[in-house]
Amino acid sequence: RRVEVEGGLRSKSPIEEGIERARAGEVFNFIGTLYADGRVAFAAVLFALPVAGTAQTAPSLRFAVLGHVRGRDTGLNPLFLEELAQLRVLRPDAVILTGDIIWGDNDHDLADSVTIEQEWEQVDSALATLHLPVYRIPGNHDWHDPVTSRAWLRRYGALPQAVTLGGVRLLCLSTMPPPPAGAPKRVYPRKDLDSAQVAFLRTELADTAYSHAFVFMGHLLWWSPDSSAWWRDIHPMLVAGHVSAVFSGDLGPLKFSHVERDGLHYYQSAIETQPLLGLLQRNAPARLISAQLDNFLLVTVRGPHVEVEVRTVGAESSGRFTHERYLAVYQQPLTWEMRQRQLSEAVGGLRRLAIGVILALLASFLLGMGFGQWRAGRSARLS
Repeated sequence: RRVEVEGGLRSKSPIEEGIERARAGEVFNFIGTLYADGRVAFAAVLFALPVAGTAQTAPSLRFAVLGHVRGRDTGLNPLFLEELAQLRVLRPDAVILTGDIIWGDNDHDLADSVTIEQEWEQVDSALATLHLPVYRIPGNHDWHDPVTSRAWLRRYGALPQAVTLGGVRLLCLSTMPPPPAGAPKRVYPRKDLDSAQVAFLRTELADTAYSHAFVFMGHLLWWSPDSSAWWRDIHPMLVAGHVSAVFSGDLGPLKFSHVERDGLHYYQSAIETQPLLGLLQRNAPARLISAQLDNFLLVTVRGPHVEVEVRTVGAESSGRFTHERYLAVYQQPLTWEMRQRQLSEAVGGLRRLAIGVILALLASFLLGMGFGQWRAGRSARLS
């Protein structure tokens, strides 16, 4: 653990340092790291701490950001319902969902329109219990073929969208372009911002009448290399437009991540569905994700200041953070079937593995024949 304050890190313990700073009437950030398993992942939690006795400006806006809330074909994600229970107590001014909101009939090449409508009705009925404005950003589970894209447009309209709340501008973008015309089945097009959305950003950010601007999208475009279009073109435009933060909700390989560059903060926040035990036993990336705490963000705007609080769900209810679960995941020997699945996932399927083996044998055979003919020809020349 460490305490991060202006002027760098102190050598004192977090508790000692925190008490001293609090007594001095200062506000600081406490960053804690929870190691659910020393061999795998971590979950970082950032707390914005108001100090007793200091003057607090009334918040001009408070909103919640929820990412990757989807369940499976069996119904809503229980952790999503936990998030809603917390929000009914917290009473923010608005809620923004940053993609992968429904399962999206993901078991079929082409989604069934009746199933998609039923999934949206389930989610929207749960959200209606908040009695709050809700803004939605599509992810690849919500928008991946003609059926799902038509359902989205009919229910929620096209993106990008700009919303003004309490003098704050919320800019909602889509990283899911329309499926190709006549696409007969599920497609996953390149996830990016098209030229129309870039032009939308440029126009919106030219308006300086707002105290803050925030950007919301599904995928983590900012997890790209420095040479990418995001860092080369989009990021400088957001900095010049005085955007306070960018929020994304896609899952993996982390549930929470944060980057600050040039004064602009990027946040990823997500929850996951309950992972299958067999998947965790054989799949290291799945264990990495599952060892992290599920979370959502509560953002408070107070005048010129922005506070981002990471709130967790499922720490007790999910059953993932117990000694018994640890033993089941890490201490059980892999069966032959599990090792087959592990190998299959590593190479992309048993069929692909079989084809690869056949091609390797064929290549070895042809190489052997070629080498034999070369040696025979060389011997003939030497003789």
